[in-house]
Order: sequence, then C-alpha cells, then structure tokens
Amino acid sequence: MAHMRRSALSVVILALLGLVTDASSAQPSKCSSLKVKAAGAAVSQLLTCEGKAVAKHVPVDASCEPKSTAAFDAAFAKADKRADCLTAASAGTVWAGVDRFVSDVASAVNGNGAGPSVCDSRKLRAAGGNANDQAKCTLKAVRKGRSIDTKCLMKAERKFASSVSKAEARSDCSGSAQTSALEAVVDAFISDLLAALTSTSTTTTLAASTTTTTFPPCSCCTGAPRLVFTTRPPDVGSGTCATSDGTITGTVQDDSGTTLCNLRSGGLYFGGAGVGIPLPAAVPDTGTYITKLVDCDSTTGLFDFAPTTDADTGTNRNCTAAGVANPEYPTRPGCLFGAPLPIPNPDSIATSTCIINRVTTSASGSGNCSDGSYALLDLPLGSDIYLTGDLLDGSAADRPDVAGIQPCPICTPGGTCGSGTCCKGGPRHDQDCVPGTSALGAAYPTSHDCPPPGAGGNASPFVGTLPIPYAVTTGSSSKVAADLSAQRFVFCGFCGQAFAPTFQGPPAHPCAADSECTTAPFTKCRQRTSGAFGQGPARTISEMGSRAGICLNSGAPYAATLVSVFCIPPTYNSTVDASADLPGPGAVSLPGQAQFMP
Repeated sequence: MAHMRRSALSVVILALLGLVTDASSAQPSKCSSLKVKAAGAAVSQLLTCEGKAVAKHVPVDASCEPKSTAAFDAAFAKADKRADCLTAASAGTVWAGVDRFVSDVASAVNGNGAGPSVCDSRKLRAAGGNANDQAKCTLKAVRKGRSIDTKCLMKAERKFASSVSKAEARSDCSGSAQTSALEAVVDAFISDLLAALTSTSTTTTLAASTTTTTFPPCSCCTGAPRLVFTTRPPDVGSGTCATSDGTITGTVQDDSGTTLCNLRSGGLYFGGAGVGIPLPAAVPDTGTYITKLVDCDSTTGLFDFAPTTDADTGTNRNCTAAGVANPEYPTRPGCLFGAPLPIPNPDSIATSTCIINRVTTSASGSGNCSDGSYALLDLPLGSDIYLTGDLLDGSAADRPDVAGIQPCPICTPGGTCGSGTCCKGGPRHDQDCVPGTSALGAAYPTSHDCPPPGAGGNASPFVGTLPIPYAVTTGSSSKVAADLSAQRFVFCGFCGQAFAPTFQGPPAHPCAADSECTTAPFTKCRQRTSGAFGQGPARTISEMGSRAGICLNSGAPYAATLVSVFCIPPTYNSTVDASADLPGPGAVSLPGQAQFMP
C-alpha cells in the first residue's frame, strides 16, 4: 500500500548516529519539542489513511499525504524560528524517517493482502496512535530538558497492546500475533526521532546565518562483528509485589489501570492467580549470550542478529544456536541459556524444581549499534524441568545439610575435590566445578559442571521440556488478557476442559478462542487459573526494557535491560502444574551489559 513518494524515499531512514538519546542529556528546547510533535502527528495521520485503504481494499487516498506533508513542513518552519533548536535536522530529513516508518508498519501488518481487512486496518491505526502517544511523552521531556516519563510510555504501550489484541480477536485476522513486533518498530522510530532532533553531540559549524550539521556515523560492521550480553545480579527485593525495595521494571494492572503487582529487575514471574510458589524467582547472573551481527549498515547502525555456535564461541554455554551438542546433557541439544535456574518453593519443598534452559530455535532479530537497542532478539527456548525438591536436606549420608533449599546442585568451596570448589548434590557430588553465577541466595551458585539428577537421560526426576517462545527487547513487551467463555482475564489460552485443569496434549494446543479447540473434551480456551502472578483481576502485563543509549562501537560494555512477556504451556506433570499454576503467562527482565566485539 505504499504510495509513490514513499517508494522514492524507501532507502532513507532517520539516523541513530552514535548519540545519547535520553532527553535528560539535552537542554530544554521548545523548537525540538515542536518538531517531535509534528512527526508524531504525521505518522498517526498517515497510518490512519493507510488503515482506511486497507479496510476497503483500495489504494491510499492520493490527497492524504500532500496534506500531511504541507502541515509537517509548516510546523518545522514555525519551530525553526525559535532560537533554541538543538539540531539542524531538516523537515525533509525527518520526513524521510516518517515515510519509512509508515512503510515498515504497512509492510508488517499487511497480512491479508487478498481483500479488505478491518483487523489490519485497526492495527495500522493503533501503531500510528502509539507512535503519536510516545511522541507526546517525549516532547514533554524535550521541552523541559528532562528524562522521559516512563509511566507515560507504559500507559501508551498498554493502550496499544489492548487495541492490537482487540483487532486480532476479529475473524478477518490472519497470521501470528503482532503486538511485540509492532511495538519494536514503533520504539525504534521514537528512538531515531529523538536522536535526530535532540542530540547535542553533533559536529556543528556556523557560517553566517546557516547552520550545517555533520553527523558522525556509528558502525558495528567492522571485522566479524558480534554482540555480547552478560547478565548482572538481579534486584528483586523481598516480596512478590512489594513497593519498598528492588528495582521496578514492569507492572501488572487491572481494568482501571491500578497496579496490582510491580515486576522486578532480574525477576522471573509465572502462572496465574493460583500460583503456589513465592515470586519472583531470581534469574542467574553472569550468563553470557553471544550473537553475530549480519546485514550490517555502516551508515545507520542497523543490523540483524544471527546465531553463534559452540565452534564460534568456544563453548556451548554462551552460544545462541539450536542443535549444538551438550556434553552435560547428552540427550538434549541446543546452546545452554544461562546457568541452572533453581525454583525453590518453601511452601512445598518437595515441589521445588531445577530448570535447564536450552536454545531450541537459533537466534534471529534486529538491533541498532547507534543506541545499543535490541529491537527484538527472538530466541525460543526449551526449559527442561527437574522435580528435585531439596537436594541438600541432610537425608543422604554422603550429602551435607545446607541451610535453605537447593533444587539444583550448587558449586561452592569445601569438600574433597582437587580444586576446592566442589559440586554439592547431584550426580557429580564432590567433583570439581567452576561457579556459573554469584551467590544469589541459598540456592546459588549453580553451574553446568554440576547438573541435576536425571540430566543424562529421561530418568526421574526429569519431568519434561517446556517450549518457551522467548523473545527479548530493550523496548517494551506486554500482554493484555481476554475474557473468554470459560474464564475472564486469560493471557495465555490453551485448549482444555471447561471445569478441570486438564489440557489437550502433549503437545499443548494454544488458542485465542473456543472455536480453535475442536478435540473433545478439550473444547474450551483457557489458562489453568485466570490472571497473572497471584493476581486474579489482572488485565495487562507490561515490562519496560532499557537500551544502552550510546554507540556501541567503542567495544566498552554498556548497561541495558532485556525484557520479555510470554506464555508458558502445561508440563503435564500434575505436581509441577499445580504449584506453578500452568499453563499461564510468564515475564522476565534481564539486567546486564551489552558489548560490541569486532
């Protein structure tokens, strides 16, 4: 549905050129805020025009874009009369980015090209509205020279997620759910826009009354480029939804927008209202994940992610490809994703589990070197579940009694192994190991040198492998619950029985409506329990990541946070599913550092 002007400008995009885009680093500027406002209004109008055309399956009204262009040029001319412009970015340069963004959204949404689609029409309008809402959040910060209000951004994301969810509930929708993918496109546009209009780190030369701005390129295309992300210690506080400690990276909210639960940095959340395990679980730190950068653009800094193998990185513990052999887990291939993850349950110690995460589909996605953003890193995982209880409770004569609960073997000083750092618990008890995490509590440090019992095959206590559609971003990730016939507040529907927590499969059958559940007696689309993370009337789950905000090509590590909201299927083990309240939603934030390696 692109029009002629857009085709002519399809190779142009707003440059993210190695500039810090946090508005708090800029001087107050009414000029730049007016330009941000104009760009937000333009994309909203253009995508509304696209939406009208898609709904009727007709070409875009030819009179729409000229009107938008005229208004845009006039707004820039008015803004340029002020003396506080932060950059000399022209209307033509910024319009090119607006034009490209509209084209990208239209291409992404055009799932039903064969005829009219109200679903696609509404998604196009929602994307334009979200970009405009985020621009409004941004322009307030630019006008005052302050940091962008994250609450304003999260409100915009929730509104957008709700609109897309309602659109995709229609019968004329085709393809997969697009909320996260479209959010990534919108977030990247806002980041580009802010960089182009507010950066004070450009090289500026004044000649008479003319200002000429030269933007230095930010390229991560040198050599055989890779991006390394290493997780930092979590800051999960002391309670599931407490507000007095820990770093908040997201929320669970009800229909009125009231926050029911604050989500914490480095915390893993799962299950519905009936979850019986204290949340959040602390995500292992010091995990390293390495991806290749391909199709790299040395001018814009844009790149695509590609997987690394153990041959590329030297070990199966930091690569990002499927199918890689694991000597620690010989029957379960795929690069290992982080150290063993313990899920202790003090309310029912016997239901404590140890989880081994593996890459089951090789990494893909896109990012930008200029600001260290991960637009989306798609990395589906297989989570191997071991129902271990407490491995170090003193019940075995040759095992120590360690305070707390250790669902995974730990790697700590002491014992009779040669190195002095020994596995405690599991099949390699009292053998040498290197800790894979720091001491994050009684269940840590863990290490793949110390695998759980049953790791060599399918013997007990191995329960099974959960497929996790894991996709992380430095932007935002969210889900909106639907009200279905069997339940309200359903974030992650799977075909099951109406009045029993029994689900079709394995494999599980995901669904968005009862009409997708045709195998008796599993004719209802539902979760095990409605809601999320112990909260019954939960309507939205939102996580907000953070990008490095600076060009990565120096090779130095920069702080960033990756986030993801996803769905977890049932394990088909009644004990595990009851305590974790599965199937249901999941959410995680990974604080860490992003680092470019040429």
